[in-house]
Amino acid sequence: MKTPLRKSPAISAVLAAIAVVFASPAAAAPPLPPSPAITPGAGLAVYNADATGGDTCTAGWLAHDAAGKPVMLTAGHCDMGGKVAMKWTASGAYETIGTFEQAVHEGSIGEDADFGVVALDNAAIPGDARVLDRRPVEGVATTSVRVGDVLCKYGLTTGRQCGAVVEPPTASKVHFDAVTEKGDSGGPVYLIEPDGDAVAVGITIRSSDAGGSVAELVQPWLQKMQLTLDTSKPAVGAQPVGYGK
Repeated sequence: MKTPLRKSPAISAVLAAIAVVFASPAAAAPPLPPSPAITPGAGLAVYNADATGGDTCTAGWLAHDAAGKPVMLTAGHCDMGGKVAMKWTASGAYETIGTFEQAVHEGSIGEDADFGVVALDNAAIPGDARVLDRRPVEGVATTSVRVGDVLCKYGLTTGRQCGAVVEPPTASKVHFDAVTEKGDSGGPVYLIEPDGDAVAVGITIRSSDAGGSVAELVQPWLQKMQLTLDTSKPAVGAQPVGYGK
């Protein structure tokens, strides 16, 4: 059985010790690369309820709830009971972006559900629905991907990794041949269209005993929780050279 992909207990203990020394929650966070926006693939710092410990995960897809409020999807096991933060490029500091409003983590085997929704409440930090604020999101896969389809993922630890689907997807999971490490949990999993746009498939939840990665499919959760995937694009700005590769 593979465990969820946050950092190890030893690292969490170190983070807790750091938090005791430094008063602010940001001081408890492990080093994260800065991000100019709340965007799929950005590094996240997650805290326990009293901010004495921290851990890392990866931001998943952006969406809106039934009332139109912005939310972010990630892995349910990333919920430690406290705030969620990121390192914002504009301030150079760790900024709180929200808290989990829903989190399901049934376990780490088979069809155990692992899905979380973060309510975004920091209006000062812009949201960018593109993967790492560069790859546009065309929509969500409404039918199962097939064996042999190539999926890509983006994670805090391993960056972008791609690999073929190795077995028929289940009703809630897909297993594909891409490297996943601790800290990648919650990051976006997607198909790449011929024009370079992404089609949302899932979020990374764990590595597999057989090798590769396991993703939680997002379409069933979007329907169940009455969420709408954010596919908006900035009004201006060309894509970086080679972004579609």
